[in-house]
Amino acid sequence: MCRYSGKEEGMKKIKILIGVLITALMCGCSANAETIKYTGDEAVHFIDVGQGDSILVESNGQYMLVDAGEEDKGDIVVEYVRGLGIESLDYVVATHPHSDHIGGMDDVINSLNVENIIMPDMVTATRCFENMIDAVENNNVNVIKGEAGYSFSMGDFSCSIVGPVNIGDDANNNSVVMKLVYGNDSILLTGDCSKEEEQDIIESNADISADLLKAGHHGSSTSDSDEFVRRVSPEIAVISCGKDNEYGHPHKETLDTFNKYGVDVYRTDEEGTIIARCSGNGINLASSDGEYIAKAENTSEENTENTNEEAINTYILNTNSKKFHREDCSSVKNMSDKNKEEYSGTAEELESMGYTPCGQCKPE
Repeated sequence: MCRYSGKEEGMKKIKILIGVLITALMCGCSANAETIKYTGDEAVHFIDVGQGDSILVESNGQYMLVDAGEEDKGDIVVEYVRGLGIESLDYVVATHPHSDHIGGMDDVINSLNVENIIMPDMVTATRCFENMIDAVENNNVNVIKGEAGYSFSMGDFSCSIVGPVNIGDDANNNSVVMKLVYGNDSILLTGDCSKEEEQDIIESNADISADLLKAGHHGSSTSDSDEFVRRVSPEIAVISCGKDNEYGHPHKETLDTFNKYGVDVYRTDEEGTIIARCSGNGINLASSDGEYIAKAENTSEENTENTNEEAINTYILNTNSKKFHREDCSSVKNMSDKNKEEYSGTAEELESMGYTPCGQCKPE
């Protein structure tokens, strides 16, 4: 780990040129720290910051905050954290430089003792980003580049970053995507990861299976592709979004995908702050006042193996006849290239798309 120095000169130049003010989105709901009952369990708090993300991870006396909502939500996040008796954060994670994720991060860093910040290798000419960098430098916070392959421990959680695999121009697709594991419990946090980054992560062969998925981009149709949700195979999805938000989040397409795979959905615009408490053999969801919401049971090893096995099936489609074949089917050799298409997935998916199995090779 190194101090933020590699781009210091570039940062100073950027700060001179910065004149762009990102308009803060006005959001409805807020967290009520006074009702939280701190228990010390391994827990992930999806803090209700309206149309934005802020997630507090706690384990064995260590703490990590992933995002901090809009600029006007920083004090709410700080109040929530301090309401749990926490004054120091071992890590903060700025998943990507959009204001609904990092707008309140400068308040967090200036108000609490922060040791490390994890962020993607991307800079933007916005006021909230400049404010965050100023806070990082003024408080001597250690900067860690958030990229696929980096792993660390946070209390009793094992944390593995699986994305971004590549850095591009789109900030959402540079989101830090992180898997948390405690015993047999697993949670995947996705920032605003969109379908392009999801595909990069899938192609990297990272283990993204998880009991709980934090839906990407507040439940937007730009995230949580069919294949990504199938690979993660969560029992529960948590969507962080604002009540009656102007974007229409969560989108119907995303909710339909979760419904297709039997994923139970819980939303901060409906539930308020949602706390996932991990036992190591199942995740309990509760509201901020301790009221039970739901439980995610661990899937058996046998079921996980079957899911992974189904996920790597490859078929050859005839887009003209709407039939699908095994790769070694003799009919494939005679198929016109313009009608030939390769597909990775399950036979059930193809049948739901209107394809029928070849009567000769009988793909399953």
